[in-house]
Amino acid sequence: MIRVPAGSFEFAPRPEGRRMSKAQAGRYGLRLVQLTPKNGRLHPSVVVQDAKSLLSPLHDWFEWNDQKAAKKHRLNQARELIRSIDIVELSSKKRHRAFVQVEKIGYRYTPEIIDNVDLIAVVYRDLLERMRYWLRESSQWEEHLSIEIALAKRIADSLSRRLAKRKDVA
Repeated sequence: MIRVPAGSFEFAPRPEGRRMSKAQAGRYGLRLVQLTPKNGRLHPSVVVQDAKSLLSPLHDWFEWNDQKAAKKHRLNQARELIRSIDIVELSSKKRHRAFVQVEKIGYRYTPEIIDNVDLIAVVYRDLLERMRYWLRESSQWEEHLSIEIALAKRIADSLSRRLAKRKDVA
């Protein structure tokens, strides 16, 4: 088990993650550290096994109704399926995703997006949001990845400027 240095940090919910209270993040984080073996590799199956116990602090995070859990799992499989299909241009052999997630509410067929200026703007905004998320995620590694992060920041800034120039993107 990995040791948690007392008083040096606290667990907090991730802003982008599923909603939980700070207290829940503290309980869950501590338990996940306790479940982490000496090799430092925590496997999801260990987490699920622990959470099966009504006494586990992780128990309430999971859906234990098998019908509901199966439905959620199939929705995740459907998302994976949608993201797994490409379109290949016959002349150039260029590959593109067949469907693109738009505004986190569904997927659009890529050729429909290409022909719609408003949808392209939405896709660009989504892309910029993901880039900013990646930059926030990578900030803890900045001293090790400084060149890559600086480049990504320049790309994100450039994309922001391009979007700001468009009248249909506020």
